Formats: sequence, structure tokens, C-alpha cells
Amino acid sequence: MKTFATDLLEATLVDKFDAALRSVELENGTLLATVLASAIMVDLRCSGSEDGVDTIDTLDEDAIKELGALLLFAIEGDDRPFTLPLGTVVRPYEPGSVEIGEEVWVIQTGKPGLSPIEIVRHDAYGRNLELLREFIGKWVQGRPWQCIGLPSPSNISDYGPVNLLAFPPFHDAGGVVLQREVNSTGAACFAAAMPEDIKFLALSIANDMRAMWHRRQDIADQARAVRQIAESKISNDAVGVALHAIAIDLHRQHTDKHFGFYVHYDAIDDAFRPGVVRNFMPAPFEGVYPNQGATHEIVGRREARDAVRALGADGVRLFFAEYEREATRLARIDSHEADTARIRLQQLERELGNLYENLLAGIASPALRQMIDERETEKARLISRNAIVDKGVVSHRTLPTPSALQAQFQARIADLRSTLEDPAVRGHAASIMSRLIESVTIYPDAPEGPAAEVVAYAINDNAAREGGVSSSIAVVAGAGF
Repeated sequence: MKTFATDLLEATLVDKFDAALRSVELENGTLLATVLASAIMVDLRCSGSEDGVDTIDTLDEDAIKELGALLLFAIEGDDRPFTLPLGTVVRPYEPGSVEIGEEVWVIQTGKPGLSPIEIVRHDAYGRNLELLREFIGKWVQGRPWQCIGLPSPSNISDYGPVNLLAFPPFHDAGGVVLQREVNSTGAACFAAAMPEDIKFLALSIANDMRAMWHRRQDIADQARAVRQIAESKISNDAVGVALHAIAIDLHRQHTDKHFGFYVHYDAIDDAFRPGVVRNFMPAPFEGVYPNQGATHEIVGRREARDAVRALGADGVRLFFAEYEREATRLARIDSHEADTARIRLQQLERELGNLYENLLAGIASPALRQMIDERETEKARLISRNAIVDKGVVSHRTLPTPSALQAQFQARIADLRSTLEDPAVRGHAASIMSRLIESVTIYPDAPEGPAAEVVAYAINDNAAREGGVSSSIAVVAGAGF
């Protein structure tokens, strides 16, 4: 846990490193000295060395410059690991991130130093989002497709949260929403992407806008069929589910005769929360879309949620059973993905054949070469993956059992309780919490049945109250912490 002493030490290291590194910055403006200081602080913690601070203090200017250069190369993707002064090994992870020991740390545009990947947002936000919109606006200015607008962050559920960049519905294309997944930058997260990565993504999205404009009538006609199927299925068997939007990711679909669409629903997501969920409607082979609408999972979630609420505390057992079923389902995903990859390989072969014909015909534009490079890269990746699957060495996801999760949770709560018994740590933690949280409001009288008793048990010194009834409680962070 960070304390005033560790914050002071890190600030001292930043000053020392910055003097040696001459205020060198990463491409995104992050000061290299702050990144190196973060890495050294992780090295100090991981090593557990009692004289680690003294060792770090002996680093001279040449050693600091070498460490800064090695760390910069690792963040940019150099595959050579190196060792920090106290023995912790640093390896490249994904662009914009490094693995320090067993931990993954990432840079964030607009923030100093490194951050643990577990606490970093994965949606589009901050300076990189502003930069993306600036690049797109510049490249579409004065073009007919400028009327499509600019993308905004969007988060929906699809067997877990999906972070998107979504445009407003485009009327000329039948109200279809143009979208792109945020992780298209190739970096560990959107905030870790460098300006050049953002620029490349913006150019790719601008090309999607151009394709949408030129093929707006095709998109509108095909989306109409998809919408009719989705709406008919909702009216038949999807009580409580409403059509939210028809969306399309045009990346790699510019020249396709038929498009694959995403159908967005207002429904209950996989965490039993009201929100937007999506289902993919694949491109048809014979020009007719399959008669599929909202999946069984989407249709049945409202009933499943109500059933869990009705069970009250017994819902935990239902969760355990559902968890085991989900673990089994995830173990089968690899084989399904392999089949999908083989189908995509066939599509890539056809696309590359057409592209190479254009190249041989003398149409050697930069855009054509870029499209060929993208498809060749994807083809190589799919071939490599299928080779692994064919050898039977695909590693299925290994998920912890509910009992293991419960044990981990209990252990971490015990560690937290023990740490907060230290008066110095307790005061520092209270200060941090008072800055992060303005207020917490608890409503134990809500109609969740036994859930109110659980809340009462938690807020009354671990003693269950009589009757299980209490009024609402508002807690201001920092008061009585």
C-alpha cells in the first residue's frame, strides 16, 4: 500500500531521474522519469530488500540513462527483457505496457508514471479520445461522409463488457450505427496507445465512414431485413426485450457483398443489470439472413434475475451451479472459434485474390497495399492459431471454483482488516477514501427480502437485528472511518 513515505520517495526519484534523463518524454507526453520511478518502486516492493533504497540511491547518471532507455524500448515492444537494480525482471507485454516481475503495468496518456493494469479503464476517454476525434474530423472535413458525425464511447454487454466507439445512427443508411471496438489500437488499453497508434486508428475509421457513405443504400436494404427478423423475434418470445439499434463494424467489410450486423437490445445483461446487450447477425452466404433474433440468454435473463431475487440468500447456491455450467461452456469456446477462424480464412483467400488482381492490374495505391498487409497479417495469425488447434494443444480457460473464490475473498478481507488496524495506515486510507468517495447510501428496506438482513448484519457490528427492518443509512466517506 502506498504511504506518505513511499510517495515522498517516488517524488524524490522522479527529480533525480529527470535530471539525468534531461526531461525526455514518451511519444504521448508522459515524462520518462516518472515511468522509471514507478518501475523502481515496484522493484523495491518485489525485492523486499532492507537496503534497497540505499542501492537505488547509488545509481549514477549513466546507469539511470541505461535503465530509462531499456524501459522505453520495452514499452515500445522490444522483446528483450532486462533486470532492474534489485533483481526484478522487466519484459514487454503489449504496446504501452510492461510486465514487472509477475505484474503488468501500463502507461496512461495524460497521467504520470505507470499504473497496474487491473485498475486502468479500458474504454475510450481522455486525451487519446480527443486526439482520435481531431484526426477523424481533419480527414473527413469537406467530404460527403462528414455528415456521419464523430464517434463517442459506448459500453455494452456481450458475454462481458465490450468497449466501443459508436457514431450516431446514420439516417441515409437506414439508421444503422457505425461502430468499432476500442481495442483496435493494438495497445494494452486505449489510454496506453501512442499518438501514432491513434492516428492509424483514426485513418481506418475514416475509411469506414467513406465506405458507409458509398454503400449506404446496400447497408440500409440489408439492415432492413435484419431489423424485421429481430423485431419479429422480440414480439414472439422476448418479453421485456426491446430493439435498441442495428450496428455495423465495417472494418474488413468494405467490399463484401453481404454484411454482418450487430443487433443491440435494451434488456438485462449477463450481470442481471438493465442495459444494452448485443447479438451478432452473420453475413448470409445465399443472400438471406438466418431467422434468428435475441438469443435464449438475452430472452431469459429477466426471468432468471427474478428467480434469483425470489430465492434470496439461496441464490448463492444457484450462482455456484450456474458458474460451473458457464465454466464448462467457456471450455468449449476454443473449438467454436477454430471453426469460425477457418471460415474467415476462406473469406480472406477470396479477398486477397481480388486485391492481388487489382495490384497486378497496376492499381498500386497506398490504401490497396494497406488492405493487403492487414489481410495477410490476419491470415498468418489465423493459420498459426489453427495449427495449434489441430495439434490439440489449445489451453482452455482455467477458472477458479466458487469455493476457491470465496477463500481468496476471505483472505484478502482478513489482510485488509489487519492492515487497517495500523493507526498510521488507517489515517492515510481514510484520507484517500474521503477524496475518492463523496457519500455512500444504503437502502436495506428495498424489496430484496433476505438481502436487507445481510445489510443489517454488516452495519450493526456483525450482530443481526431483530425483525430485519431498518431505515435508509447515508455514510459520508471519512466520517467515522
